Amino acid sequence: MGFRFNLNQDETYLVKVMRRLIDDSCTQTIGNLICWSNLIPLKVKCFILRANIGRIPTSDALSHMGISVIHPNCHLCGCVMETVNHHFFECSFAKYVWYWIVKWCDILDLRGDNIRERMEFAQSWGNCPHKRDTLNLNLYSTIWNIWLARNEKIFNKKQVSPTKTTDAIIFKVLNG
Repeated sequence: MGFRFNLNQDETYLVKVMRRLIDDSCTQTIGNLICWSNLIPLKVKCFILRANIGRIPTSDALSHMGISVIHPNCHLCGCVMETVNHHFFECSFAKYVWYWIVKWCDILDLRGDNIRERMEFAQSWGNCPHKRDTLNLNLYSTIWNIWLARNEKIFNKKQVSPTKTTDAIIFKVLNG
Protein backbone atom coordinates (compact mmCIF):
# COMPACT_ATOMS: atom_id res chain seq x y z
CA MET A 1 0.00 0.00 0.00
CA GLY A 2 1.24 3.46 -0.78
CA PHE A 3 0.14 7.02 -1.21
CA ARG A 4 -0.16 8.84 -4.46
CA PHE A 5 -0.09 12.59 -4.03
CA ASN A 6 -0.94 15.16 -6.65
CA LEU A 7 0.38 18.64 -6.16
CA ASN A 8 -2.10 21.32 -5.15
CA GLN A 9 -3.59 23.64 -7.75
CA ASP A 10 -0.68 26.04 -7.33
CA GLU A 11 1.73 23.07 -7.77
CA THR A 12 3.02 23.09 -4.21
CA TYR A 13 3.38 20.26 -1.75
CA LEU A 14 1.82 20.89 1.67
CA VAL A 15 2.63 18.64 4.62
CA LYS A 16 -0.75 19.36 6.24
CA VAL A 17 -2.55 18.10 3.11
CA MET A 18 -0.48 14.90 3.15
CA ARG A 19 -1.09 14.53 6.91
CA ARG A 20 -4.85 14.81 6.28
CA LEU A 21 -4.64 12.15 3.54
CA ILE A 22 -2.78 9.80 5.89
CA ASP A 23 -5.22 10.44 8.75
CA ASP A 24 -8.22 9.95 6.44
CA SER A 25 -6.87 6.65 5.16
CA CYS A 26 -6.23 5.41 8.72
CA THR A 27 -9.57 6.40 10.23
CA GLN A 28 -10.80 2.83 10.22
CA THR A 29 -7.99 1.74 12.54
CA ILE A 30 -7.20 4.94 14.42
CA GLY A 31 -10.68 6.38 14.67
CA ASN A 32 -9.77 10.05 14.62
CA LEU A 33 -7.14 12.67 14.04
CA ILE A 34 -4.12 12.99 16.29
CA CYS A 35 -2.81 16.46 17.10
CA TRP A 36 0.69 16.52 15.64
CA SER A 37 1.70 19.78 17.33
CA ASN A 38 5.38 20.11 18.21
CA LEU A 39 4.29 21.28 21.67
CA ILE A 40 3.34 17.70 22.55
CA PRO A 41 6.14 15.14 23.01
CA LEU A 42 6.06 12.22 20.58
CA LYS A 43 5.84 9.62 23.38
CA VAL A 44 2.69 11.34 24.68
CA LYS A 45 1.12 11.42 21.20
CA CYS A 46 1.87 7.72 20.75
CA PHE A 47 0.44 6.92 24.18
CA ILE A 48 -2.79 8.82 23.40
CA LEU A 49 -3.07 7.00 20.08
CA ARG A 50 -2.66 3.64 21.83
CA ALA A 51 -5.10 4.58 24.61
CA ASN A 52 -7.65 5.63 22.02
CA ILE A 53 -7.62 2.19 20.44
CA GLY A 54 -7.51 0.36 23.78
CA ARG A 55 -3.87 -0.72 23.58
CA ILE A 56 -2.62 0.34 27.00
CA PRO A 57 -2.15 -2.12 29.89
CA THR A 58 -5.25 -1.50 31.97
CA SER A 59 -6.54 -4.37 34.11
CA ASP A 60 -9.37 -4.97 31.65
CA ALA A 61 -7.02 -5.13 28.64
CA LEU A 62 -4.58 -7.43 30.43
CA SER A 63 -7.32 -9.84 31.48
CA HIS A 64 -8.61 -9.93 27.89
CA MET A 65 -5.11 -11.01 26.83
CA GLY A 66 -5.23 -13.86 29.33
CA ILE A 67 -2.90 -12.24 31.84
CA SER A 68 -3.91 -12.80 35.45
CA VAL A 69 -4.39 -9.51 37.28
CA ILE A 70 -4.15 -9.58 41.08
CA HIS A 71 -5.95 -6.27 41.64
CA PRO A 72 -8.31 -5.68 38.69
CA ASN A 73 -10.00 -2.62 40.19
CA CYS A 74 -8.91 0.92 39.40
CA HIS A 75 -5.73 1.69 41.30
CA LEU A 76 -6.72 5.32 41.86
CA CYS A 77 -10.22 4.89 43.30
CA GLY A 78 -10.56 1.13 43.86
CA CYS A 79 -14.22 1.12 42.81
CA VAL A 80 -14.57 -0.83 39.56
CA MET A 81 -12.45 -2.72 37.06
CA GLU A 82 -9.89 -0.49 35.42
CA THR A 83 -10.80 0.24 31.81
CA VAL A 84 -9.48 3.03 29.61
CA ASN A 85 -12.73 4.97 29.91
CA HIS A 86 -13.00 4.50 33.65
CA HIS A 87 -9.38 5.38 34.28
CA PHE A 88 -9.37 8.65 32.32
CA PHE A 89 -12.97 9.87 32.63
CA GLU A 90 -15.17 8.01 35.14
CA CYS A 91 -12.77 7.57 38.08
CA SER A 92 -13.28 10.08 40.89
CA PHE A 93 -9.54 10.89 40.72
CA ALA A 94 -9.75 11.68 36.99
CA LYS A 95 -12.98 13.66 37.38
CA TYR A 96 -11.33 15.87 39.99
CA VAL A 97 -8.32 16.48 37.75
CA TRP A 98 -10.50 17.24 34.70
CA TYR A 99 -12.68 19.60 36.73
CA TRP A 100 -9.73 21.78 37.69
CA ILE A 101 -8.01 21.61 34.29
CA VAL A 102 -11.23 22.66 32.53
CA LYS A 103 -11.66 25.46 35.05
CA TRP A 104 -8.05 26.56 34.53
CA CYS A 105 -8.48 26.51 30.74
CA ASP A 106 -11.68 28.56 31.14
CA ILE A 107 -13.70 26.20 28.97
CA LEU A 108 -17.40 26.38 29.66
CA ASP A 109 -18.39 23.10 28.05
CA LEU A 110 -15.74 20.42 27.56
CA ARG A 111 -17.51 17.68 25.66
CA GLY A 112 -16.64 14.03 25.36
CA ASP A 113 -16.84 10.97 27.56
CA ASN A 114 -13.90 9.16 25.99
CA ILE A 115 -10.53 9.93 24.43
CA ARG A 116 -11.82 10.04 20.88
CA GLU A 117 -14.61 12.51 21.68
CA ARG A 118 -12.30 14.74 23.72
CA MET A 119 -9.75 14.78 20.91
CA GLU A 120 -12.42 15.62 18.34
CA PHE A 121 -13.68 18.43 20.57
CA ALA A 122 -10.17 19.86 20.97
CA GLN A 123 -9.48 19.60 17.23
CA SER A 124 -12.59 21.62 16.36
CA TRP A 125 -12.59 24.02 19.32
CA GLY A 126 -12.38 27.77 18.75
CA ASN A 127 -11.16 29.83 15.83
CA CYS A 128 -7.58 30.49 16.89
CA PRO A 129 -5.06 27.76 15.90
CA HIS A 130 -2.71 28.76 18.75
CA LYS A 131 -5.47 28.40 21.36
CA ARG A 132 -6.51 25.09 19.79
CA ASP A 133 -2.93 23.81 20.05
CA THR A 134 -2.83 24.92 23.68
CA LEU A 135 -6.08 23.09 24.42
CA ASN A 136 -4.71 19.96 22.73
CA LEU A 137 -1.56 20.27 24.84
CA ASN A 138 -3.67 20.53 28.00
CA LEU A 139 -5.83 17.57 26.99
CA TYR A 140 -2.87 15.34 26.13
CA SER A 141 -1.00 16.43 29.25
CA THR A 142 -4.00 15.66 31.46
CA ILE A 143 -4.42 12.15 30.08
CA TRP A 144 -0.68 11.49 30.28
CA ASN A 145 -0.37 12.73 33.88
CA ILE A 146 -3.37 10.73 35.07
CA TRP A 147 -1.58 7.68 33.67
CA LEU A 148 1.68 8.68 35.38
CA ALA A 149 -0.16 9.07 38.71
CA ARG A 150 -1.54 5.55 38.30
CA ASN A 151 1.92 4.18 37.60
CA GLU A 152 3.41 5.99 40.62
CA LYS A 153 0.85 4.32 42.84
CA ILE A 154 1.28 0.85 41.32
CA PHE A 155 5.01 0.63 40.78
CA ASN A 156 6.47 3.04 43.34
CA LYS A 157 3.80 2.49 46.02
CA LYS A 158 3.43 6.27 46.40
CA GLN A 159 0.24 7.91 47.53
CA VAL A 160 -0.93 10.15 44.69
CA SER A 161 -3.18 13.14 45.00
CA PRO A 162 -5.45 14.58 42.31
CA THR A 163 -4.50 18.06 43.51
CA LYS A 164 -0.78 17.40 43.03
CA THR A 165 -1.47 15.79 39.66
CA THR A 166 -3.42 18.87 38.57
CA ASP A 167 -0.65 21.15 39.80
CA ALA A 168 1.93 19.08 37.89
CA ILE A 169 -0.09 19.37 34.67
CA ILE A 170 -0.41 23.13 34.98
CA PHE A 171 3.27 23.50 35.89
CA LYS A 172 4.41 21.39 32.90
CA VAL A 173 2.13 23.22 30.47
CA LEU A 174 3.28 26.65 31.68
CA ASN A 175 6.97 25.76 31.79
CA GLY A 176 7.22 23.53 28.74
